[in-house]
Amino acid sequence: MLDDANYQSLMFSAVPVLTKSKNEVPTFFARGAEVSDALLGTGAYVEGKITHSVISRSVVVHQGATVDHSIVMQGAKISTGSTVKYAILDKGVVIGPNLQLEGKPEAPLVIGKNRTILKTSDLTPQPA
Repeated sequence: MLDDANYQSLMFSAVPVLTKSKNEVPTFFARGAEVSDALLGTGAYVEGKITHSVISRSVVVHQGATVDHSIVMQGAKISTGSTVKYAILDKGVVIGPNLQLEGKPEAPLVIGKNRTILKTSDLTPQPA
């Protein structure tokens, strides 16, 4: 989605993309927020740094937090001082303060829906 050709071919193809309308406030960028090469949904609140990532609606990235090469789904929160790199965070995931969560480009870290990660030991897989 960050590559313009891919975005255009998906969004403006002969087969329409049908979605529910979710009218929200625009994304808020605090002073000191840094965002580059990213796609953000409405209602997000950004105080930290986002690079080469796709961020869904109503995501919060607190001051001092970094999101890099990741996909963050609706309603997720990344707390102050945390780093999320090469990760996919499902809806409602909460990342506690001062954590370093990093996957690899060929094997991203995947965190399931509504999980709260307050320490690295919370990353152990949960039963389905």
